[in-house]
Amino acid sequence: MSEPVWPKIGNEKNVEFLNRVVLSKKPAQTYIFLGPDDLGKSTIALAFARNLMAEALEGKDGLNSDLHILEAEAEKKSISIEQTRELIKALSLSSFLDSYKIGIIKEADSLTTEAQNALLKTLEEPPANSLLILTTPNPALLLPTVVSRCQVIYLQPKENVSSKKIFPNQEIYQKGAAEKIILAQEKGATLESAKSWLREQRKFWQKKASENLPEASLWLEKTLLGEQMLKQNVSPRLVLTYFLLRPKKE
Repeated sequence: MSEPVWPKIGNEKNVEFLNRVVLSKKPAQTYIFLGPDDLGKSTIALAFARNLMAEALEGKDGLNSDLHILEAEAEKKSISIEQTRELIKALSLSSFLDSYKIGIIKEADSLTTEAQNALLKTLEEPPANSLLILTTPNPALLLPTVVSRCQVIYLQPKENVSSKKIFPNQEIYQKGAAEKIILAQEKGATLESAKSWLREQRKFWQKKASENLPEASLWLEKTLLGEQMLKQNVSPRLVLTYFLLRPKKE
């Protein structure tokens, strides 16, 4: 087997991890590649897929009929249930190359709720030798039942500034998605650090609620939900990502 080839677009630690997965020939069956827009999530996902299939593809020309890419159709904002069912059907068929059947869903947060529900059965009982990769800048727009069945790969911008310098007090809530993801990874490194940070946020928003700040009750509710999720053994980093990126209006 030839050495895997990867794009040089940063996230070396994640690429090293994925390279080890390729060499071990023991990938998980579902992944979420999480990170801000324009970071190369789809590029890395495609490289991962091709490296997993490299041995079967060696010496063969033409299109790879075992690799399927799903994204919203032109001029449409969402991925429909019909598109999702087509992908599910494709993954259930036998491999043409006697290798993996791989599906990549770009901007998976654009899947409709119906499409995500249709995908759940495949995530719960994936076909043999199939692999599914979802890319998204915002997992809070995915159903928790979808996220919980995936291994999350956190991709970061090249300039990874310490959150200790850029997140004083409540300024985090005005920051962009990339900076919030960085904070979620840092503060969610351990269960105890995540609990401690959420306690601080709960106290902060309780104080703001007493001052009648309009958004305080919403953030306080989200803080309490985050603490409940930690008690249910949900990944601390995922909990904090949900807390910071979850839409304000459900």
